[in-house]
Amino acid sequence: METVTYKNDDGIFEFPKSDVFEQLKHHKKRLNSLEADTIMKYLSCRYYQVNVVPSEYDYFDIIALELIDKGLGTVICKHCDKTYPAAELKSIKVGHGRTPFEENAHKKNNGLKLRAIFSKNWIRVAVDNIKNPFRKRNSNPPMFGGKGYACPNDHELITLVTWRT
Repeated sequence: METVTYKNDDGIFEFPKSDVFEQLKHHKKRLNSLEADTIMKYLSCRYYQVNVVPSEYDYFDIIALELIDKGLGTVICKHCDKTYPAAELKSIKVGHGRTPFEENAHKKNNGLKLRAIFSKNWIRVAVDNIKNPFRKRNSNPPMFGGKGYACPNDHELITLVTWRT
């Protein structure tokens, strides 16, 4: 079985070539991804007969994460020099999580509390907004999040930021 190899600073990833092409075709057809088309053309070039994705194709991070999500392929962790099947990797959060809508477990008060809604502070803010609707408001600091994978020894192998505010 032919494999496609992808290397980054933390690991060497190997995936079945047929699964890589299936995922790239999906991205090309459904998402109109020009990057996926470029990688497909590169890997299918008969002149080079290459099975290694160059590091300048950053888009392959997305493909690699999706293949690992499906449990396909193997990874060599460069930190512990061991080979792990994709099913053994640990899913990790990057920044504030996979989506901006996940609950933040690090906050003490998740959800709305009735006493917070009807507190004097809430009423003062509402009245201030009515009195001066065009004032500069305090904005939340920028946030980001994403997903990634680590080996069973908690060495980070691959991460991807999927959203920003």
